[in-house]
Amino acid sequence: MKLILSIIFILFAAQAYSQKEYKNEIYNFKITIPDDWEVVHGKKNIVFEASSGIYLNLYVQAQKLNISDSVSIYYMPIDTLKKRIEKTYAHRYTYYEVLQYGKNIIDFVDAYYFFVKYASDFEGFSAKFISYQYQFIYNKIFYSLIITCPQKNFPKYEVEFNKIFSTFAFLEKK
Repeated sequence: MKLILSIIFILFAAQAYSQKEYKNEIYNFKITIPDDWEVVHGKKNIVFEASSGIYLNLYVQAQKLNISDSVSIYYMPIDTLKKRIEKTYAHRYTYYEVLQYGKNIIDFVDAYYFFVKYASDFEGFSAKFISYQYQFIYNKIFYSLIITCPQKNFPKYEVEFNKIFSTFAFLEKK
């Protein structure tokens, strides 16, 4: 019995140490990613970017808004936000479609999620991708959490994506 418990402890410890946490004091959040992902910083409103290889990417976007403290993402009807997202990205990709969307919660904050399929021409061939996104407003900041991967790999990574999203938390709650 002790041997089994020791093995379980070692497995959980190895898993805990195989992750790294990123904190952003300016935008008041932290997120945990697998240890083998590469972290990239400083692109426009992308305040955090991590990737595993060339096609598996995580983005955290944040934009300060001039709004009341009480405003949540639900003040914007979800269909309106869906149309804005489609309009923004439709011209960038050869194919872009929001497959599923709805309401959810990120660290006890109201959020919308969007499950998107898109195609892009890359080095002479068309590649199909899946994007899984959360949009929410907290403390006058509009956040987007976005993970993308090739469509064929999504079933392999779906559980990992949900684990990453579940680690997003605010450093201080007001």
